[in-house]
Amino acid sequence: MEEYDILNYLKNAYNTLHLDGYYDGITDSRVIKAGLDNAYKIMEKIK
Repeated sequence: MEEYDILNYLKNAYNTLHLDGYYDGITDSRVIKAGLDNAYKIMEKIK
């Protein structure tokens, strides 16, 4: 199940940081922080 956790974190990080943050122009710091939190979770899992 761990691979599904990482995949979900990746989807969330991509959607939040790239699609919402870049394409849709959402600059709310809470949204960006949520995306970065997902990215950090991925990094922790692959250490």
